[in-house]
Amino acid sequence: MTSLLGGRSGAGGDRSLGHAPQLCAAAAAAVSAVVLLIWFIDQPLLDSFSPGPGTMKVNSALAFILLAASLVVRNAVAVTILVGTTAAAAVASLLEYLFSFDLGIDELLVRDVLTAEAGAPGQMSPVTAVCLVLLAGARFAHQSGRWRTAELLVTPALVVGALALLGYLFQVEQFYTVVRYATVALPTAVALVLLSLGIACSVPDGTVSWAARDRGAGATLVRHMFPVAVLVVPLLGVLPVLGVYTDVFGERYSVALMVAASAAVLMAVTAVAARRLDRIDRERLAAQDGLRQVNDRLRERRDLEWRRAEELSRSLGEERARYQRAISKIDDLIWTVEVMPDGELRPEFTSGDASGLFGGEQPDRDRRARTIPNLVHPDDRGLLAAFDDKIRQGVPAEVELRLVGYDDVVRWAWVRATPRRERNQLFADGISTNVTERHQLAERRENLLALEQEQVRKLKQLNQLREELLAVTGHELRTPLAVILGYAELLLQEDDLNDGQRRHLEVMANRSRQIVLLVEDIFDLAKFSAGL
Repeated sequence: MTSLLGGRSGAGGDRSLGHAPQLCAAAAAAVSAVVLLIWFIDQPLLDSFSPGPGTMKVNSALAFILLAASLVVRNAVAVTILVGTTAAAAVASLLEYLFSFDLGIDELLVRDVLTAEAGAPGQMSPVTAVCLVLLAGARFAHQSGRWRTAELLVTPALVVGALALLGYLFQVEQFYTVVRYATVALPTAVALVLLSLGIACSVPDGTVSWAARDRGAGATLVRHMFPVAVLVVPLLGVLPVLGVYTDVFGERYSVALMVAASAAVLMAVTAVAARRLDRIDRERLAAQDGLRQVNDRLRERRDLEWRRAEELSRSLGEERARYQRAISKIDDLIWTVEVMPDGELRPEFTSGDASGLFGGEQPDRDRRARTIPNLVHPDDRGLLAAFDDKIRQGVPAEVELRLVGYDDVVRWAWVRATPRRERNQLFADGISTNVTERHQLAERRENLLALEQEQVRKLKQLNQLREELLAVTGHELRTPLAVILGYAELLLQEDDLNDGQRRHLEVMANRSRQIVLLVEDIFDLAKFSAGL
């Protein structure tokens, strides 16, 4: 019985308790099978088991075997059939007693010649029938998970079986006989105790499980006192009875001997249990002290971690404040969006000041993040849609588009985004820069380039006119100069010229030659400019 309650070791207790229901069921089935075999072979042999009419009947043996089988099988349907059959047989026997009729089930297999003259041949005792109904109900409750109900139903059957065993041990008929023909036979009492313990052992976290597994002082005391109460005390009680029956010593001496032996055993067991409880208490105190030290270390570590967390939180707050101050000094819009599973771009962060990009009086950050897509110029919303598609695909993206600000001023924005992944989430960090001035400079450069091209064209036209003028002027000057120079040279050949005339004609001829050389130089310059 000590092994059934788990012994000293917790691990050993778990193993013994795990097989205890099957062991109890096997023992009860073995007792019932022996009785059933004797019924078929030699019925008078049953008289040796119990005095009077207290004989375990065939129906009782079969019911105990079915109930024992329900503790072994694992199939829920099979358990229901076995327990239901047991309960039906017990209820049928009770109905026969209550209404005094015969259902024909008592001598269905074997004719009862032992109790035929005493009446109700083959009929199980009503006390046995009630106990079988209680055990069947306990097994049903256990099968459906109602553990407390199972323990409550098992207790009366266990008490009846234990009292009957004590009655047979001390020959006290009142313990196993309620009224005549309501006797609990010795095999029946053994089967009741075994099956009651088997069902009780199978209840998780029940009284038996607690006594077997728990390492506390109460369970330890129960494990020490249980063998004394179940085995030692009854055996000590048998000694005086044997002494009186054998005339070895008198009744008073027997009682005194039993009291002294019981006191000695109880003192010894109490001393052993007390030492064990003291050791458990010391272990508990040591464990509490160790736990207190561990808690102190954990508390110190927790306080240290809290201080570190506070320092990190303060540092993070300072860094965030510096970051906010830094980004508040720039006109660019810094933002972060999360790509949701349905493709929605949910704003996570936007910088505080973006007046340089949107102008005018701006709403709060959340409302601004929602209204930014509506500020895109209608002609550029296709560019924004393509930009968003790249973000959803997790690739870098950039675009230049126009924004109609809160002040209705159109500005150019250069938007860039870089994707990043955190665990299974996709984010995109971006920056939007006002590039309106750059676009204005580009427009001015285009205008200046067009103006320069127009001036070059006009210069080409002027050069062409100049060349034409030079050509016409040179041609028109050469002819009259050649005539003047020719006539001057002819006049200089005359002999009747005086000095004054000859001097005037030479001046005219020299000047004409200088003009001709100048015209030739102009022609050469015109040819050089024309590339000739």
